[in-house]
Amino acid sequence: MLHPEFKEMLRYISGKFKEVQMATNATLLTKDKYEAIIDSLSFLSFSLDIPEDYDKLRVPAKYKKVEKKILDFLNYNKGKIRTQVSMVKTVNTTEENIQEFKNIWQEKVDRIRIYEEHSKNGVFGSLVNHRKDRMPCVMPFYEMLIYDDGSIGRCNHDWNGGTMGNVNNNTIRAIWHNQKYEKLRNEHCKLDFTDAVCKNCDSWYSEIGNQGTGEVIEK
Repeated sequence: MLHPEFKEMLRYISGKFKEVQMATNATLLTKDKYEAIIDSLSFLSFSLDIPEDYDKLRVPAKYKKVEKKILDFLNYNKGKIRTQVSMVKTVNTTEENIQEFKNIWQEKVDRIRIYEEHSKNGVFGSLVNHRKDRMPCVMPFYEMLIYDDGSIGRCNHDWNGGTMGNVNNNTIRAIWHNQKYEKLRNEHCKLDFTDAVCKNCDSWYSEIGNQGTGEVIEK
């Protein structure tokens, strides 16, 4: 939402894809963006925290101001696109905190997501309590992450793990079928990893739309 042509960018992709999702902290969500968002997106997720933690963790944002922005949008949206609020469960988060978050939002959005804290100590996708019974992750088969400089990450947990290619140098199709991607997919199928990013990740998706970490509450 920082981009000066944000609305034009959304309208450019409108109708070109089966599904378009966006996540935002809503600090820059203003009424002049509502129409472009609703016309172009199919799903909008708001990243939050419990009220007592928000102002300490999200400096300089203020919970009450952001909450009002989200509520104003939801009132305007009236179910036209699906919405979600999410928070991260840390080692200090209590069950009472989580229930408080659910109570605030459960009648207002389509989905609530409580994520486990991940990527500890700079390790992509890692959790405090490592997941067992590893399964192949669907992301190398399903999704491509393109950063602002054109470089390709393995997924949304990989922000500095070495590029899979760059759209400034090759087409998306060529990158999707390159040797790096094929090697990574084979490693997932065999569960035999040399790729350090995927090898140490606990946040793998076992199926499309299911990250497998945290709790999801559908309305």
